[in-house]
Amino acid sequence: MAGLSYQTNSSASPMPHHSAQPALAAHLKLNVGLSFPPSVSLRFTPTSTNFRFELGKKQNAKMADEELIPVSQKVRTISHMNNDHRLDLQHILQHFNNLNDYEARDPEMVDINLQFMTVKTPHTGRTHYIKFEPELANWAERRVKLVDMTHQARVGLGLEAPAEEDGKEEKGVVVREYMPPRPFDWVIFLAVLFYYFNFVATVKLGVLDGREWILDAFWPFGGHQGWMWLTKTIFWPVIAIHISEAAWLERSRLSKFGVERGSGVWWLWMGSCFIEGGMAFKRFDILVRRAEEKEDKKH
Repeated sequence: MAGLSYQTNSSASPMPHHSAQPALAAHLKLNVGLSFPPSVSLRFTPTSTNFRFELGKKQNAKMADEELIPVSQKVRTISHMNNDHRLDLQHILQHFNNLNDYEARDPEMVDINLQFMTVKTPHTGRTHYIKFEPELANWAERRVKLVDMTHQARVGLGLEAPAEEDGKEEKGVVVREYMPPRPFDWVIFLAVLFYYFNFVATVKLGVLDGREWILDAFWPFGGHQGWMWLTKTIFWPVIAIHISEAAWLERSRLSKFGVERGSGVWWLWMGSCFIEGGMAFKRFDILVRRAEEKEDKKH
């Protein structure tokens, strides 16, 4: 049990027990900002002119962890969560501790016991305590509890719940990269980009005003008038479809596989999807499959 002792300004004579409370208010000023894990309580004991503040575990955590949890198994569990389920830890932090995407990014489990797990987020310098409710009855329950908390977090965040097939838990892969368009993807990408450029140039800037003969000569579907009608008619449907596709990519792929909202990789995927649509989905799924195959090789 750790303790902190502080000396007051009272006389050196012993202090009666019943006067400890007023003396504390009169002579002791304590300004300490501490964050305690769920299983820690704060207690002070007046002894003569010294007031001793002690950090002690609650009654249900009296027995030391090493007497309940094999150290080697704890190390393996922490390593497994950090190596294979970092995204699950992020979702758990977001759901149970009400953190946003940035605050919960790149979590690292540093400890786990029967009452709670301790997770750090190095980029914020903060340590987070996530309580088990109810507490674990024994160490063997840890896996079921972590899987259940992952499921609750994903459902609570509006993500697809993890599926378990043939007794295999979801891999929890994370995608941190962008895949540029492939050769055929570039055809779609450039075609849609040309349409956006054409709309701005012809409808908004009027670059063809006075040059209608160009489209009259080369556009077989109504010449200049037909071209302008088509450009204006499909504009809002194209915008609506591509915004919807980008929103669905973010919800069904980017947030699910750990692409941080607002990051450079996130903007590349969102921009690509807004221009080329469905081809971005196919490339992202390729990266997910590669990551899952890499995870399979670990096991």
